[in-house]
Formats: sequence, structure tokens, C-alpha cells
Amino acid sequence: MNQPLSIESVKNSFVFWRASRQMVGPTPVSLQKQAVALKKTYPVGQIVIELGINSSTLKRWSVEYEDTKNVEFISLASSKPEINRTHSVPVATCEFPNGVRLLLSDKVFNSHLLSTISQLNMDA
Repeated sequence: MNQPLSIESVKNSFVFWRASRQMVGPTPVSLQKQAVALKKTYPVGQIVIELGINSSTLKRWSVEYEDTKNVEFISLASSKPEINRTHSVPVATCEFPNGVRLLLSDKVFNSHLLSTISQLNMDA
């Protein structure tokens, strides 16, 4: 099993590369990959400070080298969920003089509702 890279070892590799390079050029791919691998263990802010790179560079390297093979795919149901369209049978029916009919199911049948209906009936 591979041990995660330490930020100190990658930092030392960057320092050695900068000190020994002969001309200005792109960062070696091996160092880019090491920097990207650090994201599994360290926050991006710490990586860019320790390695002396900027966050947009690390982001660009991540797009190129980040391991996306281990990303889990979550499959979604392809069929529509079943909707229960059955309605409960009304427990009570209230008919008002103005022709309005109110059907009450067992789900809304309570004393508060009954007192409201009584008040409406008295006002009519």
C-alpha cells in the first residue's frame, strides 16, 4: 500500500529542482503529479504556500493529472416513482345553505376544524 506523500518531501523536491535547473521552463511532470497528489491529504492553501506555486497552476495540473477513475457513479432510478392516488373516504360531509359542500377526510377531522365549521354554519 502506498504511503501518502508528505508535503515536506514534495517541498524539498521543488527546492532541489529550482536550485539545480539550468534554464527557466515548465515544472517537471513528476513534480506536478506530486503536487496534485498532496490534495488528498492537505488543504490547497497550504500546498500552494509550501511549494511556492499559485492556486490556478495547481488547479490546471489537477485537471490534467487528478485520478478520476475512483469517482463513484451513482445511478438514478430510470422509472418514475409510483404515486398513491387513492383517497380516503370522507368521514363527514357539511352542506351549507349557499350550496357549498365540504367533505372531511379522517386526516383533517379534528375538534378545531369542527368548531370552525360550526361557527361558519352559525354565521350563514
